[in-house]
Amino acid sequence: MSPLAANATRGTTPLPAPWRCDVVGTFAHRTCTERWPAIVRATAVDVPNAAAPLRALADEIEAGALRALALTTADPPRWRAIDAYVGGPWTALPWYLGESFLYARLREAVGFPNDGRDPFLPAKQREERGLLAPDGAEHADDAALARALWRSLWGNRGDLSLPEARAHTGTDVADLVADERAAALELLVAARRVAVVLDNAGGELAADLALARALAARGVSVTLMPKDAPFFVSDALPADIDRLAARGHGTGGAAVVVDPFFTGPDFLRTAALPKTLAALLADVDVIVAKGDCNYRRLVGDAPWSPGDGRRFDDVVDLPAPVLALRTLKAEVLVGADPARAAAAASRDPAWLVSGRFGVVQVARGASRKLR
Repeated sequence: MSPLAANATRGTTPLPAPWRCDVVGTFAHRTCTERWPAIVRATAVDVPNAAAPLRALADEIEAGALRALALTTADPPRWRAIDAYVGGPWTALPWYLGESFLYARLREAVGFPNDGRDPFLPAKQREERGLLAPDGAEHADDAALARALWRSLWGNRGDLSLPEARAHTGTDVADLVADERAAALELLVAARRVAVVLDNAGGELAADLALARALAARGVSVTLMPKDAPFFVSDALPADIDRLAARGHGTGGAAVVVDPFFTGPDFLRTAALPKTLAALLADVDVIVAKGDCNYRRLVGDAPWSPGDGRRFDDVVDLPAPVLALRTLKAEVLVGADPARAAAAASRDPAWLVSGRFGVVQVARGASRKLR
C-alpha cells in the first residue's frame, strides 16, 4: 500500500438510496424513457446486421417487459440484481443499475461476446477525425501539469451519448462549481504512482493521454484503466488508446489495465472491488476518476443536495486518495461550493446535466497529510 493511500479517508457518510428511473421530471427518467431508446436505435444505424435485435431492445425499453441476459453469455452471474426487475418495466430500475445493464443487453444484441466488435466504433471514428496530433513533448514543470489537468477536465464534455454537453466549448473558471485544483495539484506533484480511470474516447482520451505524458515527464508511473467492453457509447477501450497512439497521442509509457468491474453494476466502493483491482488501487498514490459515470459510482448515484455543505471526502470510499475530474451530466453532486452552485443554477436551469459546468474534487483525507 502506498504511503498516501495508507492515510486515505474512507467515506463516513451513509449513502442515500440511488436515483430511480421512475421519478417523472428527473434526468434519470428522461434518460430511461428517451435517451436509452434513442441510443439503441442510433446504434442500429451503424450496425445494420444487428438492427432487428437492437430495435427490439429499444421497443422493450419503451413499452415492453424487461428480460434477463441470455444464459448462453458469460455475463449473467454479475447481473443477479436484475432478477428482481425481470418482467417489469425498465422504469422500475435504479438508474445506474439500469444504465449499466442496458449496455450489457446492447452488447448481447450486437454479438460482442462472440466477435468482440465495438458497435460504437463508427461514432468514435467520426469524432476522432477532427483531432490534431500533439504539438510537442510534454514538459515536467508544475505549470505544464496544471494545463494538462485543466484540459483533461473539460475534455469530459466529449460524450457521444449527450450531444448538448459537446456543444459547450469554453473553459472558464467561473464554470467550476467545485474548484479544488490546488489540492489536486498538490496530490499529483507528490505522487509517484497514479491510476487514471478513463471515461470517453476521442477528444477526452487525447487529453487524458496528454495528462499521462505530463505525469510521466515527472517520473510518475501511470496506469490507464479503460473499459473491457463497449459501455456508455463513447467509453474508451484499449483499442481506442492504440488508435490514438498510432496518430501520435502516446501514453508516455503508461501501463494499460482492464477489469470487468468497470462495466458492471456495482458502485466504486472498497468493499465492492475484486481483490486484484483493490490491491492495484491500494498501491497507487492517486486515483484520477474521470467523468460522470465514475463520479456517480463514487457517490452512490444518489440525489444529494448540491451545495449543502456535505464534503466529497466524507462520501468517497476507495483504498487511495481520489481526484475527480468531471463535467456535470447527471443530477448527482456532492461537495459543491454553495455560492458557485447558486450562480450556476441562475445561469443555466439545466446546470446539473448540460455538461457546461465542472468539478475538480479531491478526497482530502490523504491530501491533509501533505500540509
